[in-house]
Amino acid sequence: MLQELVHALDGHEFDYLPRFFGTDAMVGKVIGDLEWRRGGDRAVMRGMLLDLFVGAFGGPEGAVALDDRLREQSRGPLTGLQTASQGELAARRGVQVASQGQPSNLGDLVKYVAEGAVPAGVPDGELVAYLGTARAAFVARVDESTAQWWLDGRRQPTPQSLRRMREATRLPSSELVRYLGPGRALEVTDTWRDESEVWEWLAGVVEPPAGKPANLRLAVLRAFRDGLVPPAPVRRLGWSENWIREAERRLAWADATKGGEFPSEAWSQWKKVKASVRPLRSESRKVIDGLGKSLRASVNYIVVQVLLGNEDAKAMVEGSGIVIPDPGPGAATELMEQIAASLRAARAMESVVDFDGGVPGGYPGSPGGATGHEGNPGVDSVAGRGGAHRQDGAVVSADSVTLSGEGSQAALSLHGDPVAVLPVGLPADTVRAAGTASAQESSVAGRNSARRPHPMPGR
Repeated sequence: MLQELVHALDGHEFDYLPRFFGTDAMVGKVIGDLEWRRGGDRAVMRGMLLDLFVGAFGGPEGAVALDDRLREQSRGPLTGLQTASQGELAARRGVQVASQGQPSNLGDLVKYVAEGAVPAGVPDGELVAYLGTARAAFVARVDESTAQWWLDGRRQPTPQSLRRMREATRLPSSELVRYLGPGRALEVTDTWRDESEVWEWLAGVVEPPAGKPANLRLAVLRAFRDGLVPPAPVRRLGWSENWIREAERRLAWADATKGGEFPSEAWSQWKKVKASVRPLRSESRKVIDGLGKSLRASVNYIVVQVLLGNEDAKAMVEGSGIVIPDPGPGAATELMEQIAASLRAARAMESVVDFDGGVPGGYPGSPGGATGHEGNPGVDSVAGRGGAHRQDGAVVSADSVTLSGEGSQAALSLHGDPVAVLPVGLPADTVRAAGTASAQESSVAGRNSARRPHPMPGR
């Protein structure tokens, strides 16, 4: 399998190095030779790429598991991943990736994520036809009417525009962010601005700065590993950091692989969610503001998906004990009030859990278990606190949520125990569940008290 991957990389070293390491100058610093394109050792370059990709796939065993899954899936019926990779052959949209089909092995996967949109031998006069006027205008940073003139032959692109069009990849940056979700994209690119910049990438308004797409592509390879070879279901403390990260990951994967385009109204909905923090009560606003850039972006993405009517997102949020408000101008603020209360409840749980570092069987870090965010085995960080929560039956209640790993588009499923078991020292009448807003904590709870909450298993 690894030999096949090496063979697939042969001859593409000069293409893939900048697409996964950044600009030519960034590659030169990594290699130690700024003139690497003039006489670099291709075997060394292939070795660097191989190490990078195998690491992204989770090591040799992870790479083998992912390769097996890709081959198995390619033999089955048409999947969301395959339909997502096929586009119209209209002039405005260009050739797209219709001829590429579904990745059937690791080499195909790398090609899917990083292959150029235009073959090397295509003449300058046909670049716009390959990209389509919309994509050509976007990557060349001109308006679409100018790209149409190029297509018609009435004007000629500048050398800089030609270079930008040739550097375009089949998978646009907007799709890379779509596979990851804004929170993860913000994290891997270490973007200095807030999430507004990442949402501009996701909406296809602007291209990320030089070097950032390389970070996104490598993260997308990891997303394929996690999406097609998901970890075992793990019970997590509701609205902890790991729970939020995993929720975003699964929602983003399901959205990116379902086919079709990212909802056009999502960006405007995000702006409403962003503005919904200002009317929050001061204590709730403080909790949300204290999450940090990337984690707050993950929370906002989940809320956007809920408000767009995403059933998986709604089930996951309802499963954490939150009541989805009716659509309306105040829905985003009402939802964020409940989330802020849930984050406070998670912090309350943190204050009474055992920090002995034990790793119970079947949980992250144990044999057969999954690894938590940033590779911390057996612990579940509480959002905004950086603490840890031991995940065993003595700490979680009936309103815990299991993030199911069944299938490539697994929903976030509800999980409950027959009997709610709270930690010693935590009054049973104080916190119904981590992730549930009490009437005293949230002003919206009173309005929702007359409404029947989403039924939870075990009740």
